[in-house]
Amino acid sequence: MNTKTLIMIAMTLCSFASVMAWPSDRGNYADRQKRILERMQKELSLSSEQSSRIEAALKKNVAAKEKIKGNMKPLYEKMQQLLSDPRGSRKDFEITLRNLSDLRIQYRLLEFDERREMMSILSAEQAEKWQKVMQERRRKFMEKHKNNRARNET
Repeated sequence: MNTKTLIMIAMTLCSFASVMAWPSDRGNYADRQKRILERMQKELSLSSEQSSRIEAALKKNVAAKEKIKGNMKPLYEKMQQLLSDPRGSRKDFEITLRNLSDLRIQYRLLEFDERREMMSILSAEQAEKWQKVMQERRRKFMEKHKNNRARNET
């Protein structure tokens, strides 16, 4: 095997190592749910009924999300195995990648449903304010990662 091939394999493995952490919730679901609910209570002055309903919406799909993440782990491992095997089958890699993509779509659809349900619980004013809070959060996230990318490129 030549040096160029080894470098390509190493780069690919490194890129998949960063993907392995997806979807990352910085802790377990209970912690994530608690942080979201606390932030919504703080930012939106939720009523106790709204808090209870949002908490229920956050808990609704936990088992399904955990199952999806559990199904993703062996696919990531299989991808790494196929990448590190010089005789790895492109077809097997493609199938694994497509299966992984399907699971990621399922996961994101559950998140979409969760957000939609939470937004339906809020008043129009609260929903508008929450959208602004989330937009600001996304802006800060993108700015932080833009700075990290710029540092890594130098």
